[in-house]
Amino acid sequence: MPKGKIKKSEKVKRVIAGEPHVRIGKNGVTPGVIEEIRTWLKREGVIKVRVMKSLKRAGADIKEIAHEVASKVNADVIDVRGNVFVIVRKQTKPNTKHRYVSHQMSFYRGAS
Repeated sequence: MPKGKIKKSEKVKRVIAGEPHVRIGKNGVTPGVIEEIRTWLKREGVIKVRVMKSLKRAGADIKEIAHEVASKVNADVIDVRGNVFVIVRKQTKPNTKHRYVSHQMSFYRGAS
Protein backbone atom coordinates (compact mmCIF):
# COMPACT_ATOMS: atom_id res chain seq x y z
CA MET A 1 0.00 0.00 0.00
CA PRO A 2 1.46 3.41 -0.92
CA LYS A 3 2.60 5.60 1.96
CA GLY A 4 0.02 8.33 1.35
CA LYS A 5 -2.90 5.90 1.40
CA ILE A 6 -2.41 4.57 4.94
CA LYS A 7 -5.51 4.56 7.10
CA LYS A 8 -5.30 6.84 10.13
CA SER A 9 -5.77 3.98 12.60
CA GLU A 10 -2.90 2.01 11.06
CA LYS A 11 -0.65 5.06 11.24
CA VAL A 12 -1.58 5.65 14.89
CA LYS A 13 -0.73 2.03 15.72
CA ARG A 14 2.66 2.40 14.02
CA VAL A 15 3.42 5.61 15.90
CA ILE A 16 2.45 4.07 19.25
CA ALA A 17 4.70 1.08 18.60
CA GLY A 18 7.59 3.17 17.23
CA GLU A 19 10.19 5.51 18.65
CA PRO A 20 9.29 9.00 19.91
CA HIS A 21 9.61 11.88 17.46
CA VAL A 22 10.26 14.53 20.13
CA ARG A 23 11.64 14.45 23.66
CA ILE A 24 10.77 17.02 26.31
CA GLY A 25 13.69 17.48 28.70
CA LYS A 26 14.24 19.09 32.08
CA ASN A 27 13.59 22.59 30.68
CA GLY A 28 9.99 21.58 30.01
CA VAL A 29 7.72 22.89 27.28
CA THR A 30 9.82 25.62 25.69
CA PRO A 31 9.07 27.57 22.49
CA GLY A 32 11.72 25.45 20.73
CA VAL A 33 9.97 22.23 21.74
CA ILE A 34 6.62 23.59 20.56
CA GLU A 35 8.12 24.57 17.20
CA GLU A 36 9.68 21.11 16.80
CA ILE A 37 6.35 19.43 17.58
CA ARG A 38 4.56 21.69 15.06
CA THR A 39 7.08 20.74 12.39
CA TRP A 40 6.64 17.02 13.03
CA LEU A 41 2.84 17.30 13.13
CA LYS A 42 2.80 19.08 9.77
CA ARG A 43 4.97 16.36 8.30
CA GLU A 44 3.47 13.27 9.93
CA GLY A 45 0.02 14.17 11.28
CA VAL A 46 0.50 11.83 14.27
CA ILE A 47 3.52 11.95 16.57
CA LYS A 48 4.83 10.39 19.73
CA VAL A 49 6.39 12.57 22.44
CA ARG A 50 8.47 11.34 25.38
CA VAL A 51 8.77 13.33 28.60
CA MET A 52 12.17 12.65 30.13
CA LYS A 53 12.34 11.27 33.67
CA SER A 54 14.15 14.37 34.92
CA LEU A 55 11.05 16.48 34.26
CA LYS A 56 8.76 13.88 35.80
CA ARG A 57 10.96 13.77 38.92
CA ALA A 58 10.56 17.54 39.20
CA GLY A 59 6.85 16.93 39.85
CA ALA A 60 5.40 17.41 36.38
CA ASP A 61 2.18 15.61 35.47
CA ILE A 62 2.44 13.92 32.07
CA LYS A 63 -1.27 14.31 31.25
CA GLU A 64 -1.13 18.03 31.98
CA ILE A 65 1.96 18.41 29.80
CA ALA A 66 0.27 16.44 26.99
CA HIS A 67 -2.83 18.64 27.05
CA GLU A 68 -0.75 21.83 27.31
CA VAL A 69 1.30 20.83 24.27
CA ALA A 70 -1.78 19.75 22.33
CA SER A 71 -3.54 23.06 22.94
CA LYS A 72 -0.48 25.04 21.83
CA VAL A 73 -0.05 23.13 18.56
CA ASN A 74 -3.74 22.65 17.69
CA ALA A 75 -3.77 18.89 18.24
CA ASP A 76 -5.66 16.22 20.17
CA VAL A 77 -4.15 13.85 22.74
CA ILE A 78 -5.04 10.30 21.78
CA ASP A 79 -2.86 8.24 24.14
CA VAL A 80 -0.92 8.77 27.36
CA ARG A 81 1.17 5.89 28.73
CA GLY A 82 3.82 6.37 31.36
CA ASN A 83 6.20 9.10 30.18
CA VAL A 84 4.93 9.02 26.60
CA PHE A 85 1.97 10.60 24.83
CA VAL A 86 0.68 10.54 21.26
CA ILE A 87 -0.96 13.53 19.62
CA VAL A 88 -2.74 13.90 16.31
CA ARG A 89 -3.20 17.08 14.31
CA LYS A 90 -6.77 18.41 14.46
CA GLN A 91 -8.62 18.13 11.20
CA THR A 92 -9.68 21.46 9.87
CA LYS A 93 -12.68 21.77 7.65
CA PRO A 94 -11.80 22.08 3.99
CA ASN A 95 -11.56 25.64 2.84
CA THR A 96 -14.74 26.09 0.87
CA LYS A 97 -14.72 29.01 -1.44
CA HIS A 98 -17.79 31.12 -1.58
CA ARG A 99 -19.63 30.50 -4.74
CA TYR A 100 -21.39 33.44 -6.16
CA VAL A 101 -24.32 32.34 -8.15
CA SER A 102 -25.09 34.75 -10.87
CA HIS A 103 -28.77 35.28 -11.06
CA GLN A 104 -30.17 36.49 -14.29
CA MET A 105 -32.16 39.48 -13.36
CA SER A 106 -35.13 40.21 -15.50
CA PHE A 107 -36.71 43.58 -15.33
CA TYR A 108 -40.22 43.72 -16.55
CA ARG A 109 -41.62 47.01 -17.53
CA GLY A 110 -45.28 47.30 -17.57
CA ALA A 111 -46.97 48.50 -20.69
CA SER A 112 -47.93 52.11 -20.35
